[in-house]
Amino acid sequence: MPSYSNIKVPENVKCLDSSEFQALFASPKKNKYNNVEVIFDGKRHQSKKELREYQELVQRKASGDIFDFKMQVKFPLMETVKGSKRIYRSRFYAADFVIYDKQGNVVEVIDTKSPPTRTQLYTLKIHLLYLKYGIEVTEK
Repeated sequence: MPSYSNIKVPENVKCLDSSEFQALFASPKKNKYNNVEVIFDGKRHQSKKELREYQELVQRKASGDIFDFKMQVKFPLMETVKGSKRIYRSRFYAADFVIYDKQGNVVEVIDTKSPPTRTQLYTLKIHLLYLKYGIEVTEK
């Protein structure tokens, strides 16, 4: 293993100690929509808005307003097919929250969206979700 003890750091360059270095990489990661991922109750939420919706659903379940809900439920939209030139991979729509009744039927699908995240791909996926399953997405 090479030794780096003989490397001289210029006076005008600030070196980070190990705690500063770790803090630099432990800071919340921002994405292109400027949302901040949040971990709450051991669950990762893509945004603070999604976390607020989760907390509201937990309260609704505790009060008996809803029977049950799940997070990040994937609905298959198109199956994988092999064409003559390529393989067309399956496509899914991942709902932020799905509310169920006592029989396990879907009551409501909720997606937390801000205007910039309502992309053409998203609108196409919810259109396909409606065509295949008859489910309309509630956007919050």
